[in-house]
Amino acid sequence: MKAMIKGIEMGYEVLGQTRQPIVLIHGFGLNRSIWCEMAARYLQDDWEILPVVRGYGESVALEGVYNIPLLAEDVAHLLNGV
Repeated sequence: MKAMIKGIEMGYEVLGQTRQPIVLIHGFGLNRSIWCEMAARYLQDDWEILPVVRGYGESVALEGVYNIPLLAEDVAHLLNGV
């Protein structure tokens, strides 16, 4: 799935929908697929949200410096819309 977050297209996936959401964020150079096996095996009854931070996978890369506060703000905006 994709959402418009602060003027950029951000990729994400939602698995399940039964409990409080668990947000699994990939690390540098990776994407949300690193969580798929673990989510399927251990978190089947939970609600996982797997965002793809800007510049990776389906998310748009814009010019400029990316830092943790910026990426966290993107994820917070995504969660408000899911």
